[in-house]
Amino acid sequence: MSTPKKASKASASKKAPAEDDGARPAARGHELELSNIKQVRKVLRANNPWLAADDIEDELTVTIARYVEHPNAQMEDGERTVVALHFVEHEKALVLNATNADVLEERFGRDIADHKGQEITLYAARLDRPVFGRKYGVRIK
Repeated sequence: MSTPKKASKASASKKAPAEDDGARPAARGHELELSNIKQVRKVLRANNPWLAADDIEDELTVTIARYVEHPNAQMEDGERTVVALHFVEHEKALVLNATNADVLEERFGRDIADHKGQEITLYAARLDRPVFGRKYGVRIK
């Protein structure tokens, strides 16, 4: 006949969970003191490397550092290759679309080497047709 094992101090101090006592699991993190949904979106986008309209309060003036092709970039519509504009003053990059590429070409010419060091102003503009449910996009003045 074997003798029962003694419970260790760690297991002896733990209570077995009630089967269905209606208790909710303990929340991890902390309560956010946000006043509007725009601030919530900003928190959600904090780890996103791409600049979006929610990242711009009014206008944002930046200096073009370089153009970078990002193969297999994670986007809302899946993985794809994008060309992004990187800036001296901002850690997030702007994924270029045809509209913004046209503005850059008009202002600085076709040779992107001439764009480096140029200042541009970004702003959030209401889109004619929402993209992925977003009503605003980043535009270049």
